[in-house]
Amino acid sequence: MPVELRAELTQGSIFLAGEPLVCKICISNCDQTYESPMLAWASVQLICMCSITKAPAKASQAVNGETSFIANRGETGFTYISTKPSILFCNLVLRPGESKFYEYEESLPWDAPPSHRGAGIRYSYKLVLGVSSLLGKTQLLRLPFRVLSVHGIKRIDQTLSTGDDGAAASQANKANPFVDWHPANTDEASQEETILAQISAITGSKCLSGYNICNSQGDRVTRFSLFKTAYKLGENVLGVFDFADCTAQCLDVKVSLQSVETVYQTEDSGERKPVAYHTCTHAVEQLAALDLQAAQLLLHLKPSLTPSFATRHADLAWKLAFEFATLRQPINDRPVPLQPLATLWQPPATVATEHFEWELSITVYACSPQAITASSSDV
Repeated sequence: MPVELRAELTQGSIFLAGEPLVCKICISNCDQTYESPMLAWASVQLICMCSITKAPAKASQAVNGETSFIANRGETGFTYISTKPSILFCNLVLRPGESKFYEYEESLPWDAPPSHRGAGIRYSYKLVLGVSSLLGKTQLLRLPFRVLSVHGIKRIDQTLSTGDDGAAASQANKANPFVDWHPANTDEASQEETILAQISAITGSKCLSGYNICNSQGDRVTRFSLFKTAYKLGENVLGVFDFADCTAQCLDVKVSLQSVETVYQTEDSGERKPVAYHTCTHAVEQLAALDLQAAQLLLHLKPSLTPSFATRHADLAWKLAFEFATLRQPINDRPVPLQPLATLWQPPATVATEHFEWELSITVYACSPQAITASSSDV
């Protein structure tokens, strides 16, 4: 069939949940001499496929041969989200060299899960176009795209109905006074602008929190300060260790940025029962802390990571995992730090140490799709 089908997502391939997706479609007759065969129909649809590791993976099969439009044909897993199919045309014949242009627009569900490739569960999105001729099979064109969840963010209609748009703007301006968000003109504000303004209000506010970390004997090992616990993708987790005036000496500290994926099984009563946990480490920083008065922690949240989310099948949470190694007994005859040595000091071959762990939960939100695209193009 000398017919070419082209499709393009006008806003790129990354979207926020609740944001409208626009696709421009072109169908052309590549033959410059003859008309194209009659095209019976063309249809387009958005799908989200979910695949759970513990469940047997099954590929969706076609029904009534391969002449009907089945968007999930050949996909692995089950269909989690499926929009209503939209018909582009019926009984179309293209003259030699002729092209027809169409535009498809669909809003992503507000509660849509993010695109995620985890150890226990996976969510993937595709825009599927199907074209069928009277004498041939249905041909499918799939366009994958990424979705960022907006878990914990109010919908734009809920914000307007409760009158919280002014409060959201005030918080956003306090968080970042250099960003001009005009809620007085909310009708003109896009869904993306409203979502990002709320995220900026949450992640932009800083409130220094201090944590006294002690060992099993109750001796203070360090005081850890964190400027905030809510972050956007692409930001740095910045913290400070204060080892001054501590009663226990810290030899080493290791901090890991981890995501914890919890997979659930839904009971008949509707209650979710956790059946699997998967922890993944995305960044690590290790410090030799002996004789340090203070140290800085910096861990980067890559834009390619998945923000926090919660669905009926799985949750994804984030945390900082700390591992401390401390001295059980002080080292005798140890030289004073930053003082000149009269003789060369020989440290002991072995020391008695105590190891313990500590965790601190954080929340990760989505960032602007344009920021992710820009960061990936700079690599």
